[in-house]
Amino acid sequence: MNKRMSILLVVLTIVSGLIGGAISGRIFAPKMAIAGETDKSKILTVEELRVVDKDGRVGAMIRTDKNGGNVCVFGKDGKTRVDMDVLDAGGTVLVCGNDSKLMACMTASEDGGSVKLGKNGEFIANMGSTKYGGFVYVLGNDGNLGASMGVFEHGGMFNAYGKADDKPRAIMQVNEHGYGAVGLWDKNGYKLK
Repeated sequence: MNKRMSILLVVLTIVSGLIGGAISGRIFAPKMAIAGETDKSKILTVEELRVVDKDGRVGAMIRTDKNGGNVCVFGKDGKTRVDMDVLDAGGTVLVCGNDSKLMACMTASEDGGSVKLGKNGEFIANMGSTKYGGFVYVLGNDGNLGASMGVFEHGGMFNAYGKADDKPRAIMQVNEHGYGAVGLWDKNGYKLK
């Protein structure tokens, strides 16, 4: 083969490669997404979706109900650990321990929200908001109220309670006019000066 034929063969190879690339790009081109359009073939529509591990155990579930959506996450024992729900006036997030006892609850509604923390299935702390302000309640290990603080429609207050009974030992309150009160009591209920 002479030099001229070799050059012609190289040129034909390059040209045929370019033409083949252009044609295959048109035939096998990926579909481009256009803003605002949705490819319906890529949307999965179901009422409930379950995510399972290699052994078929459900690890998470997404579903809908009359109020909206619900997401549940399960432990390896199959018990619910996290449950998120949409409610009529807001939503909730619940967190459970290994024993399935409720440990934390967060809620949101039109008037505010709250966060509750628990121990052994009983709430021992509650912090929240209302249309007037906020509040905090703390319980002792015995379940009795230990302290409370809040802002309400007509003022605010702080109360500390005795361990053995639910009687206040110290209170501080103020009303909407700026007047306040302080009270202290001993364990027998006698007011201290």
